[in-house]
Amino acid sequence: MSQLIVADVTVRQDDEGRYCLNDLHKAAGGEAKHKPNEWLRNQKTQELVEEASKTGIPALVKMHGGRTPGTYVCKELVYAYAMWISPAFHLKVIRAYDELQTNGVAFSDRAVAQVAMGELEEAELLLKAMEMLKSKTERLQAQLTEQAPKVEAFDTYIETKGSYNSTEAANALGFRNARALNEYLRSIGWKMKSATDAPTTYATTEGFLTVKARVRADTGMSFPQTRITAKGLEALRQLLTDEAAV
Repeated sequence: MSQLIVADVTVRQDDEGRYCLNDLHKAAGGEAKHKPNEWLRNQKTQELVEEASKTGIPALVKMHGGRTPGTYVCKELVYAYAMWISPAFHLKVIRAYDELQTNGVAFSDRAVAQVAMGELEEAELLLKAMEMLKSKTERLQAQLTEQAPKVEAFDTYIETKGSYNSTEAANALGFRNARALNEYLRSIGWKMKSATDAPTTYATTEGFLTVKARVRADTGMSFPQTRITAKGLEALRQLLTDEAAV
């Protein structure tokens, strides 16, 4: 995860890559009228957040307490927030992000100016770049090590511990296929009676079904998948046994 630096302020990121609006507020001068909460009260902002969250991954997350408290948003909302503050700050953020994507690091305006004025040797700047890239490499390696067990052979990964997809559950319960199982789940009120895969409130409240995010490694796109929990699988076995005994 590369570091974004705007006006000498390092903009923190959460584990999902969202950027901290509180850091951007500081970089913009820290005026009270530009606080993230002021921007979030705007109806257009709320509509934008809702639209940006339709990918399945929350576009805005508020973290309370811990080591990195603050409001974290996706890149598109970073641009929108910067534009709301001022055209000049919007342009500064765009340039910083473009530099980050092009070179892997984004130096502050002050660092660049110091080189131009002779206050900072180019070699020192390069050394800083090497240190930042080394840190970035170490973080990426740590992330890869952590994520490796979660990567599926079919180039997708999904957090599925303790739950089963429709095909797995159908095989375990003796249904001819996943479609037949899904029809049964709708008939007993566990899934919505529609073409969607959405669970009913009853099924999720009872802990029979859960929704997990599935992400394709080739596209990075995320979408929800309804899965059957271990509790749900056992409940289905009991239901089927009772029905067979009638």
